[in-house]
Parts: sequence; C-alpha cells; structure tokens
Amino acid sequence: MIIEGVGSGRLDWAPALALLVWIETSAEVRLRRGLECDGADAIALRREGMAAEDRYQRQNRPKQRADLIAAGAPHTTHNPAVEFIRLAKPNSRLLI
Repeated sequence: MIIEGVGSGRLDWAPALALLVWIETSAEVRLRRGLECDGADAIALRREGMAAEDRYQRQNRPKQRADLIAAGAPHTTHNPAVEFIRLAKPNSRLLI
C-alpha cells in the first residue's frame, strides 16, 4: 500500500512504514501549485494549510527520518535517469 500526502510520515505510523519518501519543495512552489489547483480565491485557506503543514513537519520531522529525498522542483538541470532521488541515509536501500 502506498500512502501519499504531507501527513503520511506521521511519527505514530513510523513502525508500520517500509519506506518514507520526502519530496523537498519550497514554500513558494507549494503555494503556487496549490493556487493553480484551487484558484486565487483560496490563498487564505492555502496559507493556513501551509502553516499547519509546517507545524506538522516541526513535530514529526519526516524529512530527517526519510529513507529517500526527492527534489519536488529541481533548480538545476539534471539527468532524471540517475539524479531523481538521493539516499538520505548511508545504509538506505532503494526498494523500488
């Protein structure tokens, strides 16, 4: 089973997760993408949601516990065949 979303790396779910993937994306990109989906009228709701996501990240620290980290909006050109993900932990294994 694949669980997707900002809350999928909750600390209380950690024992049941086989692999935790963190997708790194800036606040600006997160807001822009959200408004593209929901429309400009949703800006207050999006900002409120992003503040809740930031609190969740500080409490649950999913990025620091991730097995893999992916660039959600890479800023440099890259070869997706070899640079899509990087191992976050020295002993991690790619399971996909």
